Amino acid sequence: MITKTQVKIILILLDNAGYAEWQIAQMLRMEESNLNRILGILVKMGTIYKGKSRISKRPHKKKGNYSEVPYYLKRDLKALKKIIRALIESERTEIWFILSLIWKSEFLESMRTKFGNDVNLAVQDELKQDPIFSDTFYANLINQGTFLDPTTVHACAVSSPSVKKEERGEIRKWYEENYLFKMEHFYPEESKLKFMNSE
Repeated sequence: MITKTQVKIILILLDNAGYAEWQIAQMLRMEESNLNRILGILVKMGTIYKGKSRISKRPHKKKGNYSEVPYYLKRDLKALKKIIRALIESERTEIWFILSLIWKSEFLESMRTKFGNDVNLAVQDELKQDPIFSDTFYANLINQGTFLDPTTVHACAVSSPSVKKEERGEIRKWYEENYLFKMEHFYPEESKLKFMNSE
């Protein structure tokens, strides 16, 4: 299992933009010094990795050449299955919302470009192994390959008793607040981008 903080890190990295430790810390509203170990666990799990050093985007008081190392979600099928497994085990009550974010993300789109339908199969294989998806209704959707279509995910979420209890749980509230924070601080020129319907 992974912590809520690590779940949030995975969601932060879904846009494939790559974020340095200081950026992730800001989005999590935590001290950067407390983040290194948390990121290290995800690196050891094989779910994220450090990219190539780049020019730092961080404001500095003194002029100079500053660099930073961004983190990314690892783009291979084994890592994808680990991510899905960890999320299912850690966030059962908000799993429908999380899956809908993953399914329409830049991360998964890039995975589909690279691996084609094997991406769908990898996700389906992980879902089938969990009791929460063992119901015949969900099993049929998974086998049809339509289970993670955004419309289908929304329908499943509405029909799921566990989601009804926490429609706007901690992860969802944080995600919506963090999107606005991210756009304002890191992408002000793109602040008018379409955001998911939060209703």
